[in-house]
Amino acid sequence: MSDKFKQQQPNLDHYSTEKLIEMSIGKWMGVLAGAKEWSLHDCPLCSRFNPEKGSIDEDCLSCPIFFYTVETYCAKTPYASYTKCNTEDKDKYARAEIAFLKKVLRYWRTCDGKPAKD
Repeated sequence: MSDKFKQQQPNLDHYSTEKLIEMSIGKWMGVLAGAKEWSLHDCPLCSRFNPEKGSIDEDCLSCPIFFYTVETYCAKTPYASYTKCNTEDKDKYARAEIAFLKKVLRYWRTCDGKPAKD
């Protein structure tokens, strides 16, 4: 991992997974409000569960998004669509990502550490 990237990453090890999901919702609310630019490098969940950004390893597979979707790299989530859409569709996908993360949060509170799908 580059030194520049390491400097951008806050230490989130002391936060619960539930809190990290809540922080991710807050991040996307900031994106929607125009107060925050979208960046892969400031995702609380990626910071904890995939700090190498692109390295699929055991840490990444512990992410609640993976537990919910059983997909790596947040594939098949509104985030994936957001990164590929036209500027005029950004708000739509940001809203969808917030709704998605709220579902993940509800799921995480009841899942007992079991993936949602087989």
